[in-house]
Amino acid sequence: MSLAHKLKKVSIYFIRGKPYWRSVEHNNWKVKSTIGPFMGMHIKDRLFDNHYDKFDEAGLPIRMAEGKKVYNYTTICSYALANYELYLETADEKYTLPLFKTLDFLKQEHETTPYNGIVFPGKQDSLSAMNQGEALAVIARCYELNPQEELVELAGKIIRAYQHRVEEQGVLGRFQDLKDTSWYEEKAVIPGKHILNGMCYATVGLRDISIAIPSLEEAKSLWQAGLQYLKEALPLYDTGRWTYYWVADKDPHYIASMMYHNLHICQLSYLAKVTGDEEFEQWARRFKKYSGSSLNRMLAGVQIIKGKWQKR
Repeated sequence: MSLAHKLKKVSIYFIRGKPYWRSVEHNNWKVKSTIGPFMGMHIKDRLFDNHYDKFDEAGLPIRMAEGKKVYNYTTICSYALANYELYLETADEKYTLPLFKTLDFLKQEHETTPYNGIVFPGKQDSLSAMNQGEALAVIARCYELNPQEELVELAGKIIRAYQHRVEEQGVLGRFQDLKDTSWYEEKAVIPGKHILNGMCYATVGLRDISIAIPSLEEAKSLWQAGLQYLKEALPLYDTGRWTYYWVADKDPHYIASMMYHNLHICQLSYLAKVTGDEEFEQWARRFKKYSGSSLNRMLAGVQIIKGKWQKR
């Protein structure tokens, strides 16, 4: 991540201006799509703020660590989805190339589970529902552009991880304090650290693939289940002034950065838009009101600095 990118993330605590994430407020695309831009957000903004600053020979974004290439599924998928947004805007097919390069990468670089599912491990080799969801989002758009039966099978195997518990090498977790509420875990570990933005990404990936490939009935039912899990758990993420990044079963809850708080607002607004459920919009408005307070922003910044210091 470039210095300019880091400074931009810090400045939003103190300066009211263009938020890090923006919701798409129009639908005047040159290319018609039943799915649209991922999560209804301007992911293309990340293409212009140097978020993706290193690439391999195939044109996939990477980072370097100790002289070695490191591939991150979320980074690669988001790069593809950002380019897809430009394709919708311009109808220039060059912007679909990263999408299909990413598809090829997903076909080759994954792990197979004992239940014949396909998973994409995250940090420290833990499984990640966010990776699963963004992979589904990429496949959905590839299928819309070039429907192939092999993509139906691929998506079906990726979806299986949502149906298996973390202890079964899946990504389905459960809240310790909400016994009947499950969660699609961005970080599939025990005890759980239930991350809000990752859950939203994972859930919307199910929506996208169910629209692109309606025959995947399990994707539709898991999408609906994810919406219910979110509504049950959202009160836990409200501090009264801000949002939590994660709600943990054992460790302390972790406050969201300004960037992630802004992301929560965009994600919940999008869920309200595509479902027509006013409850999501009420949460989005509540959290947006929090971020309008300079005091709340500064207090969140102080809590984050304190949390990082305590981890040292």
